Amino acid sequence: MRSRLGQAVEWARTILASNPKHRAANRIMAEYYDTQPDGSGLANYHRLQAADADAGAEQR
Repeated sequence: MRSRLGQAVEWARTILASNPKHRAANRIMAEYYDTQPDGSGLANYHRLQAADADAGAEQR
């Protein structure tokens, strides 16, 4: 059985493959990469993607 984090990461990767700006998926990936050695760069990337999605939603 996979962990909840593993399931969430798998879901997020599937969503991001078709929608790279998906806010929740990017937040999950940022949290995941925060737990990985040398993952801070990717965590920051996904935080920025989530923030861009938030900014885009506010402009509508």
